[in-house]
Amino acid sequence: MLRAIKKSKALRSLQMTCAICALFIPTSAFSEILCEKLPGAIEVLENTKEDFASGRYGPFFEIVNRVAIIDTSPETSQNNPENILQSAFPGGFHTCSTVMSQRVSERFISEIVVFMDSQDRVIFLGWDAIKVTDNWEIIKYQIEDRFDKIIAEWRS
Repeated sequence: MLRAIKKSKALRSLQMTCAICALFIPTSAFSEILCEKLPGAIEVLENTKEDFASGRYGPFFEIVNRVAIIDTSPETSQNNPENILQSAFPGGFHTCSTVMSQRVSERFISEIVVFMDSQDRVIFLGWDAIKVTDNWEIIKYQIEDRFDKIIAEWRS
């Protein structure tokens, strides 16, 4: 059984501030955000980053939910990362940048991406992706609001 969501203290903290954040962040039409890429970027993963940055979290969670077993019971639906992000950052982010990309092989990559909103709040998204036949699948991910937490996970 593969479980892609790692509930963290940071995610719970993010959840607690969602209501306050939603009051100060205007909802706007989704805009296209171009993420800063590193050399050798994989197009489908870059598209996923740009959707995420633009506040379209659905495509990201559709990708991870294809290979991960996620608890979608009614009591957890309001606490899932997609709902938390939608509440805290309904318009997405104004910038994103891949800060680490480690190509382990031609079929396995590990990345950390930073997203910043218009109020300079940041979210770090780390993932491991594998290429199965011709498709890239995100098999593990983590969302944090502190870099030290996400880099510790990716170094272990």
